[in-house]
Amino acid sequence: MPRTLSGVLSSTRMRTALFSAFLILFPLTLGACGEPDPRSSPERAARAFIDALERLELSSARRRFYMLIDEKSRATLDARARVAESLSHRPFRGPDMIVPTKSIFRFKPLPIRREDLRIEGDRATVILRGKRDSSRAELRLVREEEGWVVLLGLDALEEMREPEGA
Repeated sequence: MPRTLSGVLSSTRMRTALFSAFLILFPLTLGACGEPDPRSSPERAARAFIDALERLELSSARRRFYMLIDEKSRATLDARARVAESLSHRPFRGPDMIVPTKSIFRFKPLPIRREDLRIEGDRATVILRGKRDSSRAELRLVREEEGWVVLLGLDALEEMREPEGA
């Protein structure tokens, strides 16, 4: 059966449309296959937090660390950034207030075991262990709107400071 010119054009248009759709949708499917949101579980949040903590010299790690801490601690860092910005006349954001430092742990945490995780409703505790039995620390996490985050408690430190002029 001979093809007409309009049939050839429509099949060419169809191929072009399908190829264009493929080019648009393929990268989106690759993104969907990426790593899961670290805030999707307490264990993932704790692992990502430790990983970011060990790499704070990188601005991307500071942004990830910031994303993985509780809302009140983020608000405290944002307030500090506004003060720093007003004093220095340079732009600052909350993650900029995170100072690169050696890990706060006195040991290198081993991989988290299932028995080191305790979840009670919207709160969780992850026990971090080192090679020695005495090497142990607790991370407290809370489930917020965006997922599980580490309860850093920076807002509590702000409340403990004496008001100016006291």
